[in-house]
Amino acid sequence: SYKPVWVNTTKGVEFPFHSMHRMPPFDDEVKRVELVRRLNAIPGVHIPEEAAVNSRPSVPLLRFMPPEALAALLASLDWILTEIRAAAA
Repeated sequence: SYKPVWVNTTKGVEFPFHSMHRMPPFDDEVKRVELVRRLNAIPGVHIPEEAAVNSRPSVPLLRFMPPEALAALLASLDWILTEIRAAAA
């Protein structure tokens, strides 16, 4: 069971790095840091790299209202899925 992202109305989009260490390939800290870097490429998103170790940062939903920000978020989610599938193969 993979839950690499949570969406709720109060906190926005949460990234549960604190539990990703049980989800191959994100059990590798390098992969989690790569995800943080991809997310930080989205305008208005800033997640400290150290958050990839053991935290649950969240980003307000409003940050993803611009079409280019939403597209970048969806591309990041697609990358997560691609990485999970590759690890399972």
